[in-house]
Amino acid sequence: MTGFTYGGHLLACSAGLAVLDIVEQENLPANAAHMGEYLLGQLLPFESRFRSVGNVRGKGLMLALDLVEDKAGKRSLAPDNGLAFRIAEAARDAGAVVRPVGPKLMLAPPLTIDKAGCDTLVMALQTAFEKEDR
Repeated sequence: MTGFTYGGHLLACSAGLAVLDIVEQENLPANAAHMGEYLLGQLLPFESRFRSVGNVRGKGLMLALDLVEDKAGKRSLAPDNGLAFRIAEAARDAGAVVRPVGPKLMLAPPLTIDKAGCDTLVMALQTAFEKEDR
């Protein structure tokens, strides 16, 4: 009888332990905190620069951009508006992957991202907003 890959399979467990070793050896939680702070600082100006960005927030490398219909009242875009999907597609065309979730854009870059990777993500989002947020 064999086991399933999600049920304590020897190969899956070995891979998981190897990943945990890398996380510790390369101090990836510290990199996530440092790069997340840098990325958040680069994205915060989007709140005043683009008409549909109502809020930029995050912790570590988990970040979100809330898209709004009305900045003053922080009224969220209608879920079927499609702007988040259009911006995500334009960002992908510019070299970065972000996830649209209703009226939000979710960012979760890899824990190994560096400053150049953060800059690429910011530039792709900037290009996308300049194209779609008219």
